Formats: sequence, structure tokens, C-alpha cells
Amino acid sequence: MPHAMNRKAFLSAKNSGEPLMAAYGQLVATELALKDHSAVWPKGHDVLKLLDDLNDPGLTSLGALLRTELSAVPCTTIAGGAAMVRPERYPELRYTQHQNDHPGGTTDAHLLKIVQIVEEMIIQLRNRGVAI
Repeated sequence: MPHAMNRKAFLSAKNSGEPLMAAYGQLVATELALKDHSAVWPKGHDVLKLLDDLNDPGLTSLGALLRTELSAVPCTTIAGGAAMVRPERYPELRYTQHQNDHPGGTTDAHLLKIVQIVEEMIIQLRNRGVAI
């Protein structure tokens, strides 16, 4: 069940000039690629589990870095409170509390770290034959 057009669209967010949009778009594209690559379409948005399922030490290491960085991003919860993004539910990144709007919020520099990690993941996934 390929989602080539969806992956292409979300990867284009990298060129938006907005680190939040770039990070989110790349994560969506990565999730779609991993799900397309999987024998069975997994539920949820746990990109880190999907990476671990590939049994690749390099990707597992990048997943650990991504977990750390996502866990440090404050977001607004469904109830309107504040919490940190749960890495296994990365779409919470959409509700990021940015320092420009929220004192103590995340920064563009932090979001760019996430972008860099996901970019490296994409390179490694492509090298493994995962279409992304």
C-alpha cells in the first residue's frame, strides 16, 4: 500500500523555512515509509518502535536520540494543559509550545536538532531500501 505522493508532500515541508513544519513533515513521511515497508500496517504513530523493528543498530541509536529530543518539547495537551511530547505519539508535536508564544517553550534550534536526526534516519532508511 504505497503512499509515495503523501511522503513526497510531507517531505517538501523541509523547504518551508519553518523548523516545526520541517520536523513534523519529515516525521510523517518517515512513519508512512516505515508502515509501507512493514508486512502489516501497524496502528498508532510509534515511529521509534517501527525503527526498532528493523533491528538496525544505527537506526535504533538515532531513534534513542529522537526520543530524547522529542521528550524535551513542551506541547499543549488535549485538555489545554502543558506536557512534553510523548515520542510514541509524535503528532503531539503539532501542539508545540514555542518560546515565541510560551515562556520556557521550545526553540527553533531545538526543532532543527530534531530535523537533523530525522534527516539522518531518512538517509539510513533509504540505504536499507526503504522507499522514502
